[in-house]
Amino acid sequence: MKIKQISYMIGLGMLMLFLSACNGEGAAVVATIAPNLPSATVTAPDGINVRSGPGEEYAAVGTLAFGEQTLVVGRSADSAWWVIPTQGATNNQGWISATYVKAVNTENVPVIPPPASAPSTSAGSDITDIVWKWQKVEDVASDSSTRVDDPNKYTIVFYTDGTTTGQADCN
Repeated sequence: MKIKQISYMIGLGMLMLFLSACNGEGAAVVATIAPNLPSATVTAPDGINVRSGPGEEYAAVGTLAFGEQTLVVGRSADSAWWVIPTQGATNNQGWISATYVKAVNTENVPVIPPPASAPSTSAGSDITDIVWKWQKVEDVASDSSTRVDDPNKYTIVFYTDGTTTGQADCN
């Protein structure tokens, strides 16, 4: 059973790497999730937050739009939250509420324990566990600014343990 779960996670990891690959022009490769893989489709009209853990007390690390589909790689013990691949989040995992998605083929996804605790509210934590997106460049000398075409291509996350992850264009 353990080997089956490990093989399952390796296979999903390989698929996640493929889906995040870039073509020669720097644009993300768009792929459809195979019908037999565990997945979830957002049903909330306004979209949903992707969180750093299973609960609203965890920081939002991204969003998914209405109708957006994503792989499901795990679940909370009570199946109220799905774990999805989320680049830049701790362990590259985000959590979405099962209330706002339609999930399929999730019968065998493993239970993944939540992070040790919700992000701390101590001093300095107001910038951690958040996906920061580069919005614009301001030139103070000339009093001008330039907006970034696609802020989703330029991100950084600061974690409470002092580490960071980031993306610049299509790395």
